[in-house]
Amino acid sequence: NLLKNEQSMSLLINDLREGDARAVFKTLNMDFRQYGRLNMFIHAESVQGARPLNNGDLNAVIRIGQDYLNNYYEVKIPLRVTPFGATTDTAIWPLSNNLDFSLQDLVNLKLRRNNIPSASLTTIYRERIGNRTFSVMGNPNLAEVRVFLVGVENALGGTTAELSTEVWFNELRLSALDEEGGYAALGRVDFQLADLGTLSVSANTYTKGFGAIEQRVNERARDNMLQYDIATQLDLGKLTPRKAGITIPVYFSLNKTIKTPEYDPYDQDVKYKDKFNAARNKDSVRKAAIDQTTITTINFTNVRFGQAARKNRIWNLKNFDFSYSYIKTSSSTPIVDRNDIIRHRFGMGYTFNRQNKFIEPFKKIIKNNSIWLNWIKDFNFNLTPALLGFRVDINRQFGQYIPRIVSFDGKIERVDTTYDKYFNFDRFYNLRWDLSRSLNLDFTASNMARVDEPFGAINTREKKDSLRKNFFAGGRNIDYKQKAVVSYNFPLGKLPLTDWITARYNYTTNYNWIAASLLARNLGNFLENGQENSLNAELDFGRLYNKVRFFSQLDNASNSNGNSSNVQKGNTSQAQLSKNQKTSKQSSLSTLPPREEVIKGKKGKAKREALRQWRAQKRNLRIQERQQRFNEPMDMGGVARATGRLVTMLKRVSINYSENYRSRVPGYMDSTRALGQNFASMQPGLDYVFGRQPNRAWLDDKARRGLITRDSTFNVLYRQNFEQRLSITAQIEPIRELTIDLNIDKSFNKEYTQLFKDTTGTGNNFAHLSPYAGGGFSVSYISFRTLFEPTRAGTVSETFKQFQNNRIIVSRRVAETNPYWQSLPAAQKFTPDGYATGYGRYAQDVLIPAFIAAYQKQDAGTVPLINQNNSKISTNPFSGIKA
Repeated sequence: NLLKNEQSMSLLINDLREGDARAVFKTLNMDFRQYGRLNMFIHAESVQGARPLNNGDLNAVIRIGQDYLNNYYEVKIPLRVTPFGATTDTAIWPLSNNLDFSLQDLVNLKLRRNNIPSASLTTIYRERIGNRTFSVMGNPNLAEVRVFLVGVENALGGTTAELSTEVWFNELRLSALDEEGGYAALGRVDFQLADLGTLSVSANTYTKGFGAIEQRVNERARDNMLQYDIATQLDLGKLTPRKAGITIPVYFSLNKTIKTPEYDPYDQDVKYKDKFNAARNKDSVRKAAIDQTTITTINFTNVRFGQAARKNRIWNLKNFDFSYSYIKTSSSTPIVDRNDIIRHRFGMGYTFNRQNKFIEPFKKIIKNNSIWLNWIKDFNFNLTPALLGFRVDINRQFGQYIPRIVSFDGKIERVDTTYDKYFNFDRFYNLRWDLSRSLNLDFTASNMARVDEPFGAINTREKKDSLRKNFFAGGRNIDYKQKAVVSYNFPLGKLPLTDWITARYNYTTNYNWIAASLLARNLGNFLENGQENSLNAELDFGRLYNKVRFFSQLDNASNSNGNSSNVQKGNTSQAQLSKNQKTSKQSSLSTLPPREEVIKGKKGKAKREALRQWRAQKRNLRIQERQQRFNEPMDMGGVARATGRLVTMLKRVSINYSENYRSRVPGYMDSTRALGQNFASMQPGLDYVFGRQPNRAWLDDKARRGLITRDSTFNVLYRQNFEQRLSITAQIEPIRELTIDLNIDKSFNKEYTQLFKDTTGTGNNFAHLSPYAGGGFSVSYISFRTLFEPTRAGTVSETFKQFQNNRIIVSRRVAETNPYWQSLPAAQKFTPDGYATGYGRYAQDVLIPAFIAAYQKQDAGTVPLINQNNSKISTNPFSGIKA
């Protein structure tokens, strides 16, 4: 008594003419291959008041396929009519009407059609089996069923009358699910080849029907897969004499994956095994159906020769290293006949590094130990670089791709080969030289080159000679980059008056040459360079204050007098300490013997040496006495301490200043050979390579030399940028536990562009066209004076009105600093609205000072274009209270 979900559809058709049909269809996306049979109940009856039907007057039509016109399977069933008043199930649902057949019958029908030489995919092929007609049209497959159609047909050759009927289609279902399972296995074996290396062999496989527990039957594997991998890692240097110091690490691997489908990839409801067994040319069928990939890898990594020497020389073989890799990937699939990619990579590197050995020529010459002479005694230089590096990377890829084209008749045609290849020849340079402990040079460069290859396969002598010639020429440069950094630490710490200051200067240059496309070489290459100057300074005022006895004891005095209960105790200790120091001074002086006693009984060299040691001892004792007097506690009052702390409230200042210049010159026609320039023409010049910024005269000179493109279609802008930054941070501590951080930031940037080209194409009419300059400025300031002024809704504030009025004052003031404006005739110096010519009400140089003057309540006639500061105040008033 189990209730089932019986889904039915009724078609009521009136006046169906001979040879005509009516049908309905449903779109879907299903794979029927996992099922064995298709079932459905069909019922037909006459319509009351219409002509009675006879058995066989009508046919039920069922179509399955990708569509219902060009690619489908069809089944026609002559319908048995159920008479009115029938009550038994077999009468209502006659067995002869039932749709019940094996899906494999449809596949076999298609195979029989395909084996007939005269059969066509564009005409329907029919076979009658029993009282039913099975047909196939086009190339349908049960793996991708996109449409299901049911209908009723008044077949030709029957009654000529118009027929009416009601047909029921009930319980369409798939049955006989294929539940055959598969298996999977994997294994791995590792071998240790003594100290030579290792060998690993692994394999894994699975078969049709294998899947995880949570997978549905329809989601399980539909192919057989076999994969194996062989890998070994060896050090062939172990086979050479140990004294040779040779290391040759080698890695080899072979990986192959083979996937054999259950169904033919072109007839996806035909089993591959059946098609393979029935085929005459089994090799071609197998090759077209199997998906296989083979990867072969050979690597030689960091190959070195020679033992490490005790002293690294620039010519030592140990400084060289070599690497090589070979990777070949071959694959074929049902849609790709051949896809082979071979990659070669070779690398050779040279690295020489050593510890710096600084020469100090005055160290032994100057015997005086005075701190004022330290900057001379510590003078040093270094004659050899700390790092010298060079590397060559050669990368080549050669790929061949041949797709398969499957025609309607099942034949596989071959098309032209597509080649995927490149050949790069790259060089890298590195130099680090500490010219002294304070002066450092760091230089890096990279040169990217491409070895141009002839089109297609390299299979002729001419092509091979052309490739070989291009390779040994170093390829065609496409991108050259270099960067040089010179840094200098000022020796301020060597001088007693400036040892509280540290300063460092950096000069950085960048250069880049970019080749033009081969399709537009007449438009020229690109030049880019940059120059950056930066200065960083730290001023530690605490060290400066410590040079003064009074300032150095402020903190100690504050600590010793900060608690009133310890005043008497502190005074007693201070007196005792003063007494001890006086005693120490007397004992220090008494330990120095008289001069006469030291030289008594000595002559010549012994006398001079004894006298020298006595003088050095006396000098050291005097230094100790001065240091003792400097460290003696001072008795200072509260007013003196407060005044001292106010004078020394500035504790630390950091200053960072930088200027950055950049330029980009398009249309440059010369090449690069070394250090970014062509030494045959000495262009673009070492000055430009190392940061010089071009100007109008520089561009005109390059044009006269024929180094700028003459193409009249050239329209790329010449570009220059300038950026300036200043940042100052100060730390102020006016009283204990109160710290104020002051920050001053200022930045300015400017960009200039123009179109520099020959407008005639003759090389004689270069012009500077469409110049444009723009930029920005930012500065920090404090507007406390106007921050809390009252404002009224709907009115303009007085501060803003003052800002508007300040503009005309600032305009005239700024114009007076411009010599060009001063040379103008009096009638041209001012615009009708009263502003100076060139400095209108919206000019940047006018707005910023006017704004600062208004919002800081300063005079617009005297306000400087300089920022004030941003501040940060922090305090911890409870840090001195004991818990």
